[in-house]
Amino acid sequence: MFVKRDSGCVDYAQIVSTGIIQRYETVIKNFNFFDIYGYLIPGVVFITLLWLPYGLTLGAWPAQEWSSALIVLVLAYVVGHVVYNFSSSVLPDKFSVDSSKKLRFPSDAVLDATVPSKYSLKPAVQSKIKDRIQKVLG
Repeated sequence: MFVKRDSGCVDYAQIVSTGIIQRYETVIKNFNFFDIYGYLIPGVVFITLLWLPYGLTLGAWPAQEWSSALIVLVLAYVVGHVVYNFSSSVLPDKFSVDSSKKLRFPSDAVLDATVPSKYSLKPAVQSKIKDRIQKVLG
């Protein structure tokens, strides 16, 4: 494992050779805004919605300590993953709009003239959007 030097410090070369530093850097690089907006915030909202009736009726609120906050954040992150997976299965990003069973994003279906009329916008609206995009983007 790790060998302590005379100064009491752990040998840096052994830490690097075991991959601990690489794994730590990978976690930091992979933690991004989607982790906060897609997992953490929905998890906090879900836990708050579950706790709110209990807190209002009994007047029992969570402890206001850093350790409690850290536990709630970790729990909210995990719960956020569950909420995200559940919502992704209930409300998928893509759906089938015709008999080809090809999955498409809603914006593709709405703006495509070849899609059946129940999913697409009227041709006049589509042409206005197309003209506006051409005007803005050149």
